[in-house]
Amino acid sequence: MTEFKGFFSLKKKAYKRAVNGYIPKSVIIPLRQDFKEDCKLLVNLGDSVEEGHLIARFDRDGKNPSTVFSPVPGIVENIELSPSPDGFYSKAVRIRTFGKFKFLGKKKSEVDWKSLTSYSIKNSISEFSIMNTFNTAKPSLLSDEIDEFINLKQKIIVVRLFDDDVTRISDSLISEFFLKEVLEGAEILKKAANAERIVFALDKKFAKKDEIALDSDFKTVCFDSSVFPNGFEENLIFQIRKVLTDEKYQCVSKKDLFVDSSTLLELYRCIKFNMPVIDRYVHVSGSCIPVSGMIKVPLGTTIRFLAEQCGGFIKQPCAVIVNGLVSGFSSSSLDSPVTKYVKSVTFIPFVHKPLQKASECIRCGSCRRVCPLNLYPDILYRHVSGGAIAQIEYLKTAQFCSDCGLCNSYCPSRLPISQKIAEIKKNFHYNSGEEK
Repeated sequence: MTEFKGFFSLKKKAYKRAVNGYIPKSVIIPLRQDFKEDCKLLVNLGDSVEEGHLIARFDRDGKNPSTVFSPVPGIVENIELSPSPDGFYSKAVRIRTFGKFKFLGKKKSEVDWKSLTSYSIKNSISEFSIMNTFNTAKPSLLSDEIDEFINLKQKIIVVRLFDDDVTRISDSLISEFFLKEVLEGAEILKKAANAERIVFALDKKFAKKDEIALDSDFKTVCFDSSVFPNGFEENLIFQIRKVLTDEKYQCVSKKDLFVDSSTLLELYRCIKFNMPVIDRYVHVSGSCIPVSGMIKVPLGTTIRFLAEQCGGFIKQPCAVIVNGLVSGFSSSSLDSPVTKYVKSVTFIPFVHKPLQKASECIRCGSCRRVCPLNLYPDILYRHVSGGAIAQIEYLKTAQFCSDCGLCNSYCPSRLPISQKIAEIKKNFHYNSGEEK
């Protein structure tokens, strides 16, 4: 497997703790939080809502619901079209902050989750619509993934305590600042999913490694998080099978449950204190702002307000990158709000703006040379783009793509190769060998 170093990096040691952000005068809550459907609005203009009040819900036939809760107490001020961090627009509720907080700054009653049944915990995860952000490009409802996982014969939970994108340190910082909570979140998930074992994937330099109590059901596997790619499912599976030679761990596969430290922190807070997801720890950085930091802000806080809390812009940004420079996406507006899947926001100045104009494929082979899985990205790209019809043998290899994005990064023509490969993965029936 080919591995790469030399990407943009952040100094984790520069951050000592996370801080609480300021409460905005108003928040904007998109009714689509999980990339699936807009939730049905349950409040009207002028209604008063409490912090943690259910304001929207979407019930899917026979599946877990999507729910949206108010992150602040206040008044429903407007229902409007709002840009989401992923670049799309969604209907949203604007709530003007007003009144007493129910959770913020208050002593919270703890729930004895160990006395709860697996079903009860799973039901709470479903009702709170906790997101699994392990794959930041495709976040999904944790309850949906538990449903798929729970029927496996041998169930392993893999917890990644570092970031899969080397230009992002959100999960690494959460693991450093809230390790106790993350570990308890892993135990809660183990019970909810009736899992047998947990494997913690951590950076080889992780300072708190000794604080993870190991037993027959808890194991650790070390990685070099400065190397890319090293945090995707394929990488974790390969290293786990290599290090943990016990046959109990040799069966680990993509069917198992993969989560990150951000998800487990949210799970811990929701189940431990019986509260919905109403805020988010976001790492804010970039040379456009004077300081950076790990800030806890209510959902619905705009990216613009994040910048203001870091001292405002000292340089005008030409791009706002959400969730990492390699695997993230560019936000279309500074007025995009923080949602359940936002981990980091990076402000890029014009001087660092890369050439973005796409041209024709020049068949240089760069994408083939950098592909860690030795695929033929150019052939797959040309198939989707109408340049040439690829043989079925090539199309089947698309399912092995880990979405690391290296082909995009190294393509001199700036082609959206990984996105086109994702289309093949979505539209191709591998068993029948036919496209949809």
